Amino acid sequence: MIKRTLEIGPGPAPMHHRSADDLALNDDEVYIGVDINNVFDTPLWQRAFEKYGGRVFNFTGDREELSDIEDGSIDELVALGTHDIANEKVRKQFNRVLKNGGRIFLGSPVARAQSIKDVMQKNLPGYVEMPAEQITYSLHRQGAEMPYSVVVFMKQ
Repeated sequence: MIKRTLEIGPGPAPMHHRSADDLALNDDEVYIGVDINNVFDTPLWQRAFEKYGGRVFNFTGDREELSDIEDGSIDELVALGTHDIANEKVRKQFNRVLKNGGRIFLGSPVARAQSIKDVMQKNLPGYVEMPAEQITYSLHRQGAEMPYSVVVFMKQ
């Protein structure tokens, strides 16, 4: 079975919670990247297209308007630092595209992780926190490392 992963705002480092150096896809995974900026013409993205061929898709778009993504078609939605989960339009789009049983991965600086959990629990009651799947990693930005947390919820 093919797993469809949608990443919102991948920028120049897609799926950086898995690998800092490359887009790391599992053998059964299709990846869709959506970014408001056209970031897809970089060496990293070119390597991803060459390595994964027809399993990597991307388009320039806004997280508030994911009309190119079918309802209930996404198994994993990844939004690391660009999620704006407090925005009702964003929540509605994320909820619309994620299938039942799908997981949403929200990244934030470690200090803000609890506030993201609070927003999810208050505004998306059909989601269950998956604490065993949460990870912490270091985000490399502008020559510094920043501790990041990825909180995970499953849509029921």
